[in-house]
Amino acid sequence: LPRVMAIIREKDPDIIGFQEVVPKWMTLLEPLTEQYGYILQYRHESSVEGTPLFYKKALFELVEEKHFWLSETPQLPSKGWNADCYRICSHATLRHKESGKLIHFYNTHFDWVGKGPRESAQLIIRKAEKHGDLPVFCTADYNFIPESAPWHSMRSWFYDARETLCPENITSTCVGYNPP
Repeated sequence: LPRVMAIIREKDPDIIGFQEVVPKWMTLLEPLTEQYGYILQYRHESSVEGTPLFYKKALFELVEEKHFWLSETPQLPSKGWNADCYRICSHATLRHKESGKLIHFYNTHFDWVGKGPRESAQLIIRKAEKHGDLPVFCTADYNFIPESAPWHSMRSWFYDARETLCPENITSTCVGYNPP
């Protein structure tokens, strides 16, 4: 956690999407709540892990928060498309205090099994399309590689900031122990 907190202090982000956050992590992230508001729903009582979304309270007002599961029944705690784990997506509608403009921000953690990643991407896109011309952002642990079907699905609607920010490192969205 000290490295995470050091990066947050150095970069001073307006919005942060975390993945794989368990209650102990939330306790460790508590110092951020002086500056940040957040939304969080754990993905299941048997899998207490979440994808909290933190936003600077001085810049944004939380208008609405929603959570849905990456599954065929997104309104219910559920595993979808033969997923390995329950997967949840946090969605915040935020109003920029200075301009009054709304943005939508999604944060999630994709599964890596079968058709789950592609179907999850399509689910998020269907939800994002309902926001019309409003700005929509999605952060995630995507668990897929560029040029894969789920990557193409996400790129059909979302701009991939990594292509601009670090074009030399577009080999995988996985930063785990053994990237594909």
